[in-house]
Amino acid sequence: SNQQLNNTFKINMVNNVKFGESPQTLISSETAIADTGATDTFICPNTQNVTNVHNEPVTQILQMPNGEALTSNTKCDIKIPEQVPTTAAEATILPGLQQNLISIAKLCDNGLKAHFTANYVHILSKDNYIVWKGNCNQTSGLWTLSLEAKQCANTMITTKPIKDMIKFLYLALFS
Repeated sequence: SNQQLNNTFKINMVNNVKFGESPQTLISSETAIADTGATDTFICPNTQNVTNVHNEPVTQILQMPNGEALTSNTKCDIKIPEQVPTTAAEATILPGLQQNLISIAKLCDNGLKAHFTANYVHILSKDNYIVWKGNCNQTSGLWTLSLEAKQCANTMITTKPIKDMIKFLYLALFS
């Protein structure tokens, strides 16, 4: 029966998983789906890389595509690269959520840009430097970002004399 399938696979449209796949095995709890439709960043209760967990006076109610309503008044900060504005790190811990969701709209509202390709998602600063990057999960077809706060170093500041630049490049490439 349809009810039995829903109970067995916990299919939920917000996680955009293919029919019959178990969402828990697709994406690690320390990554998040880069979600262009999420109104906020939502985190599963078992996620480790969070700080500043606190309760808010107002309970947030989220209507899921399957009709279920999830509620929470617990907020946190996710560990993200330090180049990302701290206001973009604020998230809601949502009991019942199966996958962490990073709101691309929230990142863009905080001055960042998102660029999706067939294999990668890049979060760019106002100056078009990559500050956070993720991959397209080949099993689910979803782009994911790590919540382990790895830094992206993709720029070199011009210095004089040129021997300093050569030394920097040598150390960056071969150490």
